[in-house]
Amino acid sequence: MPDETPHETRADRFADGSIDRRTFLELSAATGAALAPPGNAAASVSDEVFSAEYQYVQNHTPEGHAVPTLVRFREGADPTALESFDGDAISVTDPEPAAYGRLTAAEASAAADLPTASEFQFAPGSNPFWRIGYYPFGVFPEPTRSVDYIGFEQLKDGLGEIESRHPERVRIRNVGRSPGHLNDATDRPDPKGLYVAEVTNFDSEASFEEKEKVFFSCSLHGPERAGAEAGARVIENVARGSEPDITGSDAKVEPLLDDMVIVFGFVNPDGWVARNPQYESSWQFDIPGVKGLTLYERGNAGIYDTNRQYPSLGYIIPPPGHYPAEPSAGTDAPDYMQELVPDAADLIEHFRDYRNLNYGADLHGGPIFN
Repeated sequence: MPDETPHETRADRFADGSIDRRTFLELSAATGAALAPPGNAAASVSDEVFSAEYQYVQNHTPEGHAVPTLVRFREGADPTALESFDGDAISVTDPEPAAYGRLTAAEASAAADLPTASEFQFAPGSNPFWRIGYYPFGVFPEPTRSVDYIGFEQLKDGLGEIESRHPERVRIRNVGRSPGHLNDATDRPDPKGLYVAEVTNFDSEASFEEKEKVFFSCSLHGPERAGAEAGARVIENVARGSEPDITGSDAKVEPLLDDMVIVFGFVNPDGWVARNPQYESSWQFDIPGVKGLTLYERGNAGIYDTNRQYPSLGYIIPPPGHYPAEPSAGTDAPDYMQELVPDAADLIEHFRDYRNLNYGADLHGGPIFN
């Protein structure tokens, strides 16, 4: 890719492009940072069955790069036709004929000639079929059957699906909001919801209130995906009674649900969605010549390390870096806390509604820098 001239800015490069800078960054993240910016198109394919997003991605990835692709077919068609272009393609017929594969620009252009193909969509995410409401390998497929990490929008969809299937065991709450990145695609702030999953055997509100609560914070830091990846799958496995066996242990969560509520919190959506190109990313990395990498972020959109916003009572570290959401006992938090760390403040406020919340663990995990 040609270097930028000394006087060229990011805004200059996107001023006359067919896509705005934020959308470019979002797509770049989902393709593994393989996109070429406007003016550096690697291909020139187009077809009426390509969504605008899909066509842009195919035309702005290096030659030979295979793009995750969802192909929707006309009613009654055979979706296995995509196997002619990707031998590893996955096909489904319910709720509609569709196939997922990874296609280069040349392969996509050829596949577009299939007379029964109705639409090609860019399809990043761990489950390629969640957008059409189908979960052939589970709502959150096991890692060996996933095609990428779980996405935040996919998480919202999946938690709602699990709750609808198992209302007697899973309850999903949106308990607050994040500060929110500026969404370059809409040019508006884009705060995200804080989702909490309560897992127990629900019989009455009175018994729920009296049960012991155990809280698990999932992926407090954006790059540390293990917490969210494991948490989402544990919720599904416990809800449907299919917990896997653990070598050397007979421990299961399900037998505890009559007496206990397991609470999972997905507490840093800003750090999660930062991988998507419509949001600024990589503030924590000072890499020469790179203005905004498409990576997960450690902190929230306010650039505050969420690990520092839940200190023990009395543990205060002055600004600029640490803003504990509950800085002192018996007093209201300063107004600026709701602006800087609304996520932490909202979560703490939600916890006040619980009785018997005495245990918890923070599920971090090793960082992912890709």
